[in-house]
Amino acid sequence: MKNYKKKGLLLVSIIITFILTIVFFYLLISIKLWTYNSVSILNIDDNVISVYTTLDLELFIDNNFFYYDNLKYNYKINSKDNFEEGVILSLELEKSFKLINDDMMILLPNKRVNIFSLIIDSWRVK
Repeated sequence: MKNYKKKGLLLVSIIITFILTIVFFYLLISIKLWTYNSVSILNIDDNVISVYTTLDLELFIDNNFFYYDNLKYNYKINSKDNFEEGVILSLELEKSFKLINDDMMILLPNKRVNIFSLIIDSWRVK
């Protein structure tokens, strides 16, 4: 009788482990996170900042916000100047913007990627 109880307990633990493994991989594939691109700040004048980017302008047009120091700033594009190396954009902000620790980079949301693909990309050698 004791042998039967041990096999039953082993079977139940294997089934629970299998179900939890399936749930874990499902969550890795289904949960999506934002990826961000960094953009250099060139100049700050009150509520207008100038940024330099080599990214597509579609990324700036699709988004109307960026993150800096865990705060979200909404913007409107005033002007753009195209150069061979990249593009300089003038952005008008809705609220005041202050630099912290001379950090001259802002984060712009790019796309949503699932966690599993982020893990695979981090393992690849670039």
